[in-house]
Amino acid sequence: MYKIKPGRYYLGDPCYAELKNHSWADVLDNSNFLESACIFEDGTIVAFKTRYGDGTYFGTTGFGYSVDAGLIGLVPYDMVSDKGHEKIRRYDLMKIFDIQTEKSFSENNGLIELSSLECIDTNGDQDEDEYNYFDDDE
Repeated sequence: MYKIKPGRYYLGDPCYAELKNHSWADVLDNSNFLESACIFEDGTIVAFKTRYGDGTYFGTTGFGYSVDAGLIGLVPYDMVSDKGHEKIRRYDLMKIFDIQTEKSFSENNGLIELSSLECIDTNGDQDEDEYNYFDDDE
């Protein structure tokens, strides 16, 4: 669990946030592939792995979070470049949250939660595991 300070953040897959001063490789190298917080002088990025990797996961607000790096996290709005803001807006890749008071950001059994603001279920479609695959020869 992370404690999130007041501020404006993007919630979603952090790989979509083109940063002003850091590359995606910098983020991964500085955080053991986001296994821990990525701390830079200009802000901190935190994330959790999704239960089933890439895909689209829906939050309680109805937003569909596209995931390409198997992560959902928080990126400070001010760390993102103008080009990054434009890409996020154009393709509706991340959701903005204005946090007024300290909040918790946590993951428990595939549920990624930003306090009472958003809960994203990354457990996927449970029916996928129930399909029986077989060869036509059998």
